[in-house]
Amino acid sequence: MPDHILDYYLYAFSHLNTGGGRTKESAPHKPVLLLSVIQAYESRVLTSNQISISPELTS
Repeated sequence: MPDHILDYYLYAFSHLNTGGGRTKESAPHKPVLLLSVIQAYESRVLTSNQISISPELTS
């Protein structure tokens, strides 16, 4: 993977908006959800482009 793509994702993941500032709603779970989705994709648990809440995502 080219370095500029890795740089893009590194920046995007390190600047996730979790709502911990000026917004009324907070999403501190967003980084954990993102890691769970990545892990599910690598494990081939995700077989389509739709993600449903399942026990596999929460474990």
